Amino acid sequence: SQDVGGADDLKEWPLMTHITGRATFPTLVFEDIRAMGHLLVNDVNNLWKKFSFAEINHSLSLSLSDNDVALNNASSPDLSKLRRFKFEFTPDVLGAPMQEVRMSIKNIGYLPTSFHMHFPNEKELELEPWCNEDEPTEERLRHICIIEELKCLSIEPHVGMLGPGESIEVKLSYSHNHLRYGGIHELPILVKIEQGKMFWLDL
Repeated sequence: SQDVGGADDLKEWPLMTHITGRATFPTLVFEDIRAMGHLLVNDVNNLWKKFSFAEINHSLSLSLSDNDVALNNASSPDLSKLRRFKFEFTPDVLGAPMQEVRMSIKNIGYLPTSFHMHFPNEKELELEPWCNEDEPTEERLRHICIIEELKCLSIEPHVGMLGPGESIEVKLSYSHNHLRYGGIHELPILVKIEQGKMFWLDL
């Protein structure tokens, strides 16, 4: 064994440490949006307004509230309490060229972060065979029709995993190819940032 020495020897050693801590949560930002091809409103400033980027980014910049934490931890969260943001394509005539925008989403935090944009026809859970599903409402049936039958609104990709500082490009498109429902095609998309914010995008 090694002789450590007495108290006088310890005076030669600075027994101190410095610890830096950082409290954080998964954080994304909608950093850019561009129109591809035919779009009646094609400048970036108007696109930021029509797709509510300023409002979304302000909300995402705020720390998680107690309500946010409770919603993340709830087995059946009340999604009606979530904020809603408009994503508005430009009205056009039937048969007009497809409108497409590409937006960039960036992880500006310090944690690996995943997100999922849930479509109304996605199931949250696979039910056991003996479970009865609720009858879909008229509104839900309309949303499913817009997705699966009319196929006029799309988002690709609608899931992603981003490391700190990484970005992903997401493509949104709308085709003016149907007059069903009076030519008004609305689709609510639930955006979930894992252990972060949840909110609605109203396409």
